[in-house]
Amino acid sequence: MGVNIAFVCNDNSCLSQIAQTVLKYHFPNVGAHSGGSMIEKSINLDAKRVLESRGYGTTGLYPKHYSKLPPVDVLITIAARSTASKIPHKYHEEWSVEDPSYQGDAVFNRVIDDIRNRIFNLMNTLKKKGMV
Repeated sequence: MGVNIAFVCNDNSCLSQIAQTVLKYHFPNVGAHSGGSMIEKSINLDAKRVLESRGYGTTGLYPKHYSKLPPVDVLITIAARSTASKIPHKYHEEWSVEDPSYQGDAVFNRVIDDIRNRIFNLMNTLKKKGMV
């Protein structure tokens, strides 16, 4: 598989799940994972619905604690900076991303576009570093 990338946020129900899904779709040969520190019972249903409406597959997504992650090379924390020191990694970025929860489809779509752009920038950075 190559590089393993994990996205970690607080509850692993929305932003980190969006990022995992978008990464897996655009870069299927990269290990895409997500986790949280205080997990919710289920994925944000609006996030799942909007992702699916855009052609992203969401089968098998569920919230999980970051301790369940496989070993990762790249750690992206989304409003969960304190978690970074608890997860071994080779490269880290902290992303500040708007939480689209309870804000409607237009905000979800804008956030998905933002995360998609960040992922493409991340992959370019990792390529320059020789990690992919």
